Amino acid sequence: MVARKNRAKHLPSPSSRGLRLLFLCGFFVFGAVIGHIVTRLIGNEFELKQMLAALASQETASAAPSLWKVFAVYFRFPLLAFLLGYCSFALAAVPILIAIQGFSLSFAASALVVSLGPAGIPLALSSFGLRSLITIVCTLFIGLWALSRVTGNNDKEQHAMRLFGICFFLSK
Repeated sequence: MVARKNRAKHLPSPSSRGLRLLFLCGFFVFGAVIGHIVTRLIGNEFELKQMLAALASQETASAAPSLWKVFAVYFRFPLLAFLLGYCSFALAAVPILIAIQGFSLSFAASALVVSLGPAGIPLALSSFGLRSLITIVCTLFIGLWALSRVTGNNDKEQHAMRLFGICFFLSK
């Protein structure tokens, strides 16, 4: 009976979890807005088309990407959020990581749309859509776990591993 009372005292309330998640979502939106603004400030369509052409020529010249490269592209943000959960500076680093994820996704999608015009919208959706939808949610919830772990409000270590496993399973 005493163990249950002590355990219930240390679990965060649903409202504090929601506020933390809203806090992380705010950082994601901030990064996304900054990514879109930077795309507009970089220059005209010609410069972005040159950047995309250079990237495409590098990709076609190389062989098929290895499994480790694909794994790194898909899971760099969820894995970093998971690893930051074990660091003492996670309270500052996790929101920055979430903002960087928002920035990189928004910058890449905006660059495609700006350089290719309306034809870039389906390309951006097919390139980043489903994969990002899954990994963003997983990164947000793993980041939520990391913030809870650092502040001492979480006693379940396997929760992040389950989220990371779900992220891995869904993105196949």
